[in-house]
Amino acid sequence: MIQWEKIDWYLAEVQKEPDKNIEFYIYKREALIDSHGIQVIPSIGFILEEVPEDIDAIMYTIHARSRMTPVEINRVFTQQSGEIK
Repeated sequence: MIQWEKIDWYLAEVQKEPDKNIEFYIYKREALIDSHGIQVIPSIGFILEEVPEDIDAIMYTIHARSRMTPVEINRVFTQQSGEIK
């Protein structure tokens, strides 16, 4: 268990794909209730992947993201400045 901002997180899920040299670790914490009464479970995930040393990390990341299932993003917010337009 790790502690982050005095909140206990626990390892909720581990997935390993040895044939692809990829490991996924998902940490979760106790559910919160938002202002609309909806239960929200905070989580954070880490992907560990072995890549060749001679590859450009930025280009590799861009290529990896392009293979992911598309997600529609309607709005983006930051803690410092609110909505990004």
